[in-house]
Amino acid sequence: MRGRVQRDPFPGFSWVGVKQRVSISRKVLLLVISLALLAGAWCSLIYLGVLSAPAFFKDIPVVNRLVDTSDVTTSKSSPVEQEKRQLLERIKSLQGKMTKLEQQVREKETELQQAKSTLARVNKQVEELKNANLTSQGQDEVFKELAGYYSSIKPKDSAKVFEQLDDETVIGILQHMDSEQVGKILAAMSPERAALITKKMLAVETPGTT
Repeated sequence: MRGRVQRDPFPGFSWVGVKQRVSISRKVLLLVISLALLAGAWCSLIYLGVLSAPAFFKDIPVVNRLVDTSDVTTSKSSPVEQEKRQLLERIKSLQGKMTKLEQQVREKETELQQAKSTLARVNKQVEELKNANLTSQGQDEVFKELAGYYSSIKPKDSAKVFEQLDDETVIGILQHMDSEQVGKILAAMSPERAALITKKMLAVETPGTT
């Protein structure tokens, strides 16, 4: 008796291919599930505040609704940060003012040193005038030279030096300066000294008056 050959009820159908496709589908499904679980865990951590959402997520409509990205912006404008910025700005402002004040102090020190040097030079010239017993013409030449110098500096600086000189020397110098410059220098001097110098100058220019 011959053995019967069992025929394939589904000729041309490969069970191996089906098994492979089922295996791939399972892998894809597992991958999708794993990604979904990871995404859920990540969103949960962000929601609980453990992680911070990237700033670019707030530009994505769907993700923006799912994930709270408010911490990205509020952290930049929190009260502590605002106060810190204000303090830094105030410190910079104070540093700028301090730098300006230091510069002004240095300038005043330079002016004071120049005034001292000028006063020393003038005192030396005055002493030379007294010791040399110069003629009236020689004194006029010296006064004219001094007048040229004091006309080239600020009136207030000239006034500071004149406050230290005797009246005759001051008058001798002022007589060789133009009236506008003389007025500015007298205005910068103390009222009492300026009045006395003016009175003596008028007496010199108008003989016979006291």
